[in-house]
Amino acid sequence: MNDFIFCADHHPALRSLKNQQLASFTIDPAGSGLHWADLDLDVDLDGLHAGAAPHEAPWSNPALDKHRLATARALGLWLEQHPEIPRQLSDEAGKHVSTILSGSTDMRTSIIRELAHHANMGPHVVLEQLAELRQLMLSAPPVLSHRGVPAHPVAVPQTISLSAEARSRVRGRRTTDQGLDVVLQLPRTGPLQPGERLSCEQGQVVVAVLAALEDLLAVEASTSLALLQAAYHLGNRHLPMEIQPRRLLIPADGVLRQMLEDRGLTVYPLQQAFYPEPGAYNATARHGHGAEGHPGNDQW
Repeated sequence: MNDFIFCADHHPALRSLKNQQLASFTIDPAGSGLHWADLDLDVDLDGLHAGAAPHEAPWSNPALDKHRLATARALGLWLEQHPEIPRQLSDEAGKHVSTILSGSTDMRTSIIRELAHHANMGPHVVLEQLAELRQLMLSAPPVLSHRGVPAHPVAVPQTISLSAEARSRVRGRRTTDQGLDVVLQLPRTGPLQPGERLSCEQGQVVVAVLAALEDLLAVEASTSLALLQAAYHLGNRHLPMEIQPRRLLIPADGVLRQMLEDRGLTVYPLQQAFYPEPGAYNATARHGHGAEGHPGNDQW
């Protein structure tokens, strides 16, 4: 067992307490913080360990900000798993949860108890779940190396919204919609597909791929021949293109819009998920205007 020494004067929530009050703490079940039941006060142990030099503003310490942000992300992810709970919170608890999610304050035991009440589980269970999520946020980014979910995953559910161009790259660092950094190290077996699940070696993290909304142009024509001619000219430019029965969808581009309108075509903007033809898209990722000169498929 290691000794841990800190100066209470360097922590804004502790500096006004008397010695007798300071001595009445307990360590939370997850081992990640100190709790003063009589004061309804919780202090992050990692934040104390990060410390602050004398005369330094304690909460300007980047390490404290890092741990607070991890707590905020963990709570946000936990609430996404229990979407009915935010609507059931009291006004006071709702305001405090908002400040925690903003990273500007610490978790209180009273909030843990209210979350547990609405989730119909024990406070220690909620605390352990939050501690696990928080540790996940603080640890090195998990490496997603499997396309598909292991037979018996022990997973924290995540989603990642990617553009069509981003779905073509299966290597590199990404951030999930819930704020978790991950590293893709996937087999090069083609672009990621919306609905596909990616996982770690042991299934600790499973991430579902979603198609992100993109700024697009819809191209329509008065005749099928005119639309076919438009597809031909756009194809010559190696543009990613989604072909629908009565229109074409391409990435938003003012120059192309003007060219198409000059040819008598109807062009209008829209924002939606983009599913370009695989052949044309792969060519674009290597050479084209749509990929903005980035390296080809599966590159970092």
